[in-house]
Amino acid sequence: MRYLTKGREIQVNAGDAVYKTGQSIGDDAIYFIVSGNVRLVRRMHDGEEFVYPCGPDDTFGVVSAMAGQQREEDAVALEACHIYVWSKDALESAVSLYIEFARLAIQNLSRYLRAVNKELAKVGRF
Repeated sequence: MRYLTKGREIQVNAGDAVYKTGQSIGDDAIYFIVSGNVRLVRRMHDGEEFVYPCGPDDTFGVVSAMAGQQREEDAVALEACHIYVWSKDALESAVSLYIEFARLAIQNLSRYLRAVNKELAKVGRF
């Protein structure tokens, strides 16, 4: 995966948080799972939770990072994970250099947004 440049690799143990709700976006802005599984959990105002699973070749953290907002969900490793991390600027550089990565990132983001819309429709919010 030649697009794994301009960032850094991290290892996350099972049960550890990659990031938490309310955390500021820093240099660790966008994540790509090389191996392992991560669960995104967003708590709604009514106490309900939206849970989204991420696995190998998935990106996450994109929405908050690109909007320049705090994290809106918890990201927790379900098992030991090998994750590649970019800053917002480094991601933009990688996307501009590697069309296959841009396509993958857009596909992952689209899949996530479809899941959010489906969940909102289920609870009558969309």
